[in-house]
Amino acid sequence: MPLTGMRRAIANNMMAAKVETAQTYMSLSADASAIVKYRRDLLPHIEERFKVKLTITDLMMKVAGAAIKEHDVINTRWTDQGIQYLADIHMGMAMAVDDGLIVPVIRDINHKGLGQIAQDRMALITKIREKKFSPDE
Repeated sequence: MPLTGMRRAIANNMMAAKVETAQTYMSLSADASAIVKYRRDLLPHIEERFKVKLTITDLMMKVAGAAIKEHDVINTRWTDQGIQYLADIHMGMAMAVDDGLIVPVIRDINHKGLGQIAQDRMALITKIREKKFSPDE
């Protein structure tokens, strides 16, 4: 199957991520009932102020961003000169599309609140659905 421009960009980005960053995997089980309740409590406030629904994904991205900020060695890149510590935290979220799988990125998540994260997520989803999504996103 010949590569389309989008598939080629996806492949290049995924391979760059494998080469430039240390791969870490972790698995654990946790009681998420407090997060579910927290979302339920925040939902009307976020919806009223930001005009979007707050999702568990938004909460998990915020939690993951805070954990990465706390443990900055996770947010590094391998270079020829050594390990580069990155100041900003960008978080990708996998999304299935007709042509495959893409990973839109919410940039600077460490500087954003839950409402802004939810707005950014919805803006990316809208761009993808309308086929206005650019490779740098």
